Amino acid sequence: MTNTNNANTYSKRQLEEIKTGKMNGVNLEKYVTPQFTPEQMREIRWGMEDGVNVRIYADRRFSPSQMSQLRIGGMSSINTGYYANPKFNWEQMSEIRKGLEAQLDVRVYTNEKYDAKQMRELRLGLTQGVDIFQYNDQNISWEYMNEIRNTMYVSQQGQFKS
Repeated sequence: MTNTNNANTYSKRQLEEIKTGKMNGVNLEKYVTPQFTPEQMREIRWGMEDGVNVRIYADRRFSPSQMSQLRIGGMSSINTGYYANPKFNWEQMSEIRKGLEAQLDVRVYTNEKYDAKQMRELRLGLTQGVDIFQYNDQNISWEYMNEIRNTMYVSQQGQFKS
Protein backbone atom coordinates (compact mmCIF):
# COMPACT_ATOMS: atom_id res chain seq x y z
CA MET A 1 0.00 0.00 0.00
CA THR A 2 1.26 3.43 -0.89
CA ASN A 3 2.02 5.62 2.10
CA THR A 4 -0.05 8.80 1.96
CA ASN A 5 0.27 9.58 5.66
CA ASN A 6 3.04 12.13 5.17
CA ALA A 7 0.89 15.14 4.28
CA ASN A 8 4.01 17.32 4.00
CA THR A 9 5.08 15.38 0.90
CA TYR A 10 1.88 16.18 -1.02
CA SER A 11 0.19 19.47 -1.85
CA LYS A 12 -3.34 20.14 -0.70
CA ARG A 13 -4.66 19.49 -4.22
CA GLN A 14 -2.72 16.23 -4.48
CA LEU A 15 -4.20 15.11 -1.15
CA GLU A 16 -7.67 15.95 -2.49
CA GLU A 17 -7.03 13.71 -5.51
CA ILE A 18 -5.82 10.92 -3.22
CA LYS A 19 -8.94 11.29 -1.07
CA THR A 20 -11.21 11.21 -4.12
CA GLY A 21 -9.44 8.11 -5.40
CA LYS A 22 -9.89 6.36 -2.06
CA MET A 23 -13.59 7.28 -1.99
CA ASN A 24 -14.02 5.93 -5.54
CA GLY A 25 -12.16 2.68 -4.84
CA VAL A 26 -9.27 3.41 -7.20
CA ASN A 27 -5.94 1.58 -6.92
CA LEU A 28 -3.89 4.40 -5.42
CA GLU A 29 -0.53 2.80 -6.21
CA LYS A 30 -0.94 3.76 -9.88
CA TYR A 31 -0.88 7.50 -9.23
CA VAL A 32 0.04 8.36 -5.66
CA THR A 33 3.45 9.88 -5.97
CA PRO A 34 4.49 13.46 -5.24
CA GLN A 35 6.04 13.63 -8.73
CA PHE A 36 2.60 13.73 -10.37
CA THR A 37 0.81 17.07 -10.43
CA PRO A 38 -2.77 17.09 -9.12
CA GLU A 39 -3.97 17.38 -12.74
CA GLN A 40 -1.92 14.33 -13.78
CA MET A 41 -3.27 12.42 -10.78
CA ARG A 42 -6.82 13.32 -11.84
CA GLU A 43 -6.26 12.08 -15.42
CA ILE A 44 -4.86 8.79 -14.14
CA ARG A 45 -7.73 8.43 -11.65
CA TRP A 46 -10.32 9.16 -14.34
CA GLY A 47 -8.72 6.54 -16.57
CA MET A 48 -8.90 3.91 -13.84
CA GLU A 49 -12.50 4.87 -13.10
CA ASP A 50 -13.27 4.45 -16.82
CA GLY A 51 -11.55 1.05 -16.98
CA VAL A 52 -8.66 2.27 -19.13
CA ASN A 53 -5.24 0.66 -18.87
CA VAL A 54 -3.38 3.68 -17.50
CA ARG A 55 0.08 2.12 -17.64
CA ILE A 56 0.66 3.65 -21.06
CA TYR A 57 0.26 7.20 -19.75
CA ALA A 58 0.95 7.05 -16.01
CA ASP A 59 4.23 8.77 -16.72
CA ARG A 60 5.12 12.22 -15.45
CA ARG A 61 6.66 13.09 -18.84
CA PHE A 62 3.10 13.45 -20.18
CA SER A 63 1.23 16.66 -19.48
CA PRO A 64 -2.34 16.37 -18.17
CA SER A 65 -3.62 17.30 -21.66
CA GLN A 66 -1.52 14.56 -23.27
CA MET A 67 -2.76 12.11 -20.63
CA SER A 68 -6.31 13.13 -21.48
CA GLN A 69 -5.79 12.26 -25.16
CA LEU A 70 -4.38 8.87 -24.21
CA ARG A 71 -7.26 8.26 -21.79
CA ILE A 72 -9.85 9.16 -24.45
CA GLY A 73 -8.11 6.83 -26.90
CA GLY A 74 -8.08 4.07 -24.30
CA MET A 75 -11.82 4.52 -23.79
CA SER A 76 -12.27 4.07 -27.58
CA SER A 77 -10.15 0.89 -27.52
CA ILE A 78 -7.82 2.22 -30.21
CA ASN A 79 -4.10 1.49 -30.35
CA THR A 80 -2.75 4.46 -28.41
CA GLY A 81 0.77 3.18 -29.04
CA TYR A 82 0.77 5.24 -32.24
CA TYR A 83 0.80 8.46 -30.23
CA ALA A 84 1.89 7.54 -26.70
CA ASN A 85 5.01 9.62 -27.07
CA PRO A 86 5.78 12.72 -24.98
CA LYS A 87 7.30 14.30 -28.11
CA PHE A 88 3.78 14.78 -29.47
CA ASN A 89 1.86 17.69 -27.98
CA TRP A 90 -1.76 17.12 -27.01
CA GLU A 91 -3.06 18.66 -30.25
CA GLN A 92 -0.93 16.31 -32.36
CA MET A 93 -2.14 13.42 -30.20
CA SER A 94 -5.72 14.50 -30.81
CA GLU A 95 -5.25 14.43 -34.60
CA ILE A 96 -3.67 10.98 -34.48
CA ARG A 97 -6.43 9.74 -32.15
CA LYS A 98 -9.16 11.08 -34.45
CA GLY A 99 -7.53 9.33 -37.40
CA LEU A 100 -7.37 6.04 -35.52
CA GLU A 101 -11.00 6.38 -34.46
CA ALA A 102 -11.89 6.87 -38.14
CA GLN A 103 -9.83 3.73 -38.95
CA LEU A 104 -7.38 5.67 -41.11
CA ASP A 105 -3.77 4.68 -41.71
CA VAL A 106 -2.26 7.33 -39.46
CA ARG A 107 1.30 6.15 -40.04
CA VAL A 108 1.62 8.69 -42.86
CA TYR A 109 1.43 11.56 -40.36
CA THR A 110 2.60 10.19 -37.01
CA ASN A 111 5.75 12.24 -37.08
CA GLU A 112 6.40 14.94 -34.49
CA LYS A 113 7.85 17.13 -37.26
CA TYR A 114 4.31 17.76 -38.48
CA ASP A 115 2.44 20.32 -36.42
CA ALA A 116 -1.14 19.58 -35.40
CA LYS A 117 -2.65 21.67 -38.20
CA GLN A 118 -0.59 19.84 -40.82
CA MET A 119 -1.69 16.54 -39.28
CA ARG A 120 -5.29 17.73 -39.47
CA GLU A 121 -4.94 18.46 -43.19
CA LEU A 122 -3.47 15.03 -43.81
CA ARG A 123 -6.19 13.36 -41.73
CA LEU A 124 -8.94 15.26 -43.57
CA GLY A 125 -7.36 14.32 -46.90
CA LEU A 126 -7.38 10.65 -45.93
CA THR A 127 -11.00 10.99 -44.82
CA GLN A 128 -11.97 12.63 -48.12
CA GLY A 129 -10.08 10.07 -50.17
CA VAL A 130 -7.74 12.56 -51.85
CA ASP A 131 -4.15 11.71 -52.76
CA ILE A 132 -2.41 13.14 -49.71
CA PHE A 133 0.99 12.27 -51.13
CA GLN A 134 0.65 15.43 -53.25
CA TYR A 135 1.10 17.47 -50.04
CA ASN A 136 2.51 15.03 -47.48
CA ASP A 137 5.58 17.13 -46.73
CA GLN A 138 6.37 18.72 -43.36
CA ASN A 139 7.96 21.67 -45.18
CA ILE A 140 4.59 22.67 -46.66
CA SER A 141 2.57 25.01 -44.45
CA TRP A 142 -0.79 23.80 -43.21
CA GLU A 143 -2.45 26.67 -45.10
CA TYR A 144 -0.96 25.50 -48.39
CA MET A 145 -1.83 21.90 -47.52
CA ASN A 146 -5.41 23.07 -46.99
CA GLU A 147 -5.45 24.79 -50.36
CA ILE A 148 -4.08 21.72 -52.16
CA ARG A 149 -6.47 19.38 -50.34
CA ASN A 150 -9.52 21.52 -51.09
CA THR A 151 -8.54 21.91 -54.76
CA MET A 152 -8.06 18.16 -55.09
CA TYR A 153 -11.32 17.40 -53.31
CA VAL A 154 -13.34 19.80 -55.48
CA SER A 155 -11.71 18.38 -58.60
CA GLN A 156 -12.43 14.84 -57.39
CA GLN A 157 -16.08 15.72 -56.73
CA GLY A 158 -16.42 17.17 -60.23
CA GLN A 159 -15.15 13.92 -61.71
CA PHE A 160 -17.80 11.93 -59.83
CA LYS A 161 -20.64 14.19 -61.05
CA SER A 162 -19.94 13.46 -64.73
